[in-house]
Amino acid sequence: MKSLLHVSRFWILLLTLLSSAYGKSFEDDVAEHHLGQHFLRSPKGQSGRVFEHDSLESNIRIKLIRASSEDALHAYADDRIAMYRSVFESKRVDYPGQYSRVIECPEKYQPKFMVIDNEEFIAKVFLGFANKNKVSGACVADLISYRHIYGFVYCKAKVTLYELDHFSATNSSASDRFIKSLTCLP
Repeated sequence: MKSLLHVSRFWILLLTLLSSAYGKSFEDDVAEHHLGQHFLRSPKGQSGRVFEHDSLESNIRIKLIRASSEDALHAYADDRIAMYRSVFESKRVDYPGQYSRVIECPEKYQPKFMVIDNEEFIAKVFLGFANKNKVSGACVADLISYRHIYGFVYCKAKVTLYELDHFSATNSSASDRFIKSLTCLP
């Protein structure tokens, strides 16, 4: 019996050491259901409002945003969408060269804006690409490493807004499945 106790203590210690080596503890792993997926509360989250979902085919990060009014949530989302969209607008070059007077992302790499409005939620998302550092805006084939979804989902019944980032392999259909599976139901 004593040796069994030592073995179980050994495994608990080993699991604790392994989890701390990866920056997580078992107390941090609080699973919650949001937008049709199971998420873990991010240990680096802000007041428990940031959640992550990692699988073999995708990495999803959401931020839960609450406000006193529905109008405030929509204003916040629309402002962030306008800022995101501005990154992909043509920009004049400060010192134009012989051929370059503007910098722009080619049409085939610009994110596509999509709105889904049903009785359950309103989703306003961009479907685009990201580089290997998971930074949106990869506009050259050599720099594209991920398919990227960025946007907002407003759950009508909960009066809650989610800001989301979804990354998946460029040859995967995980982003399409994610969009189709969106729900605000518990």
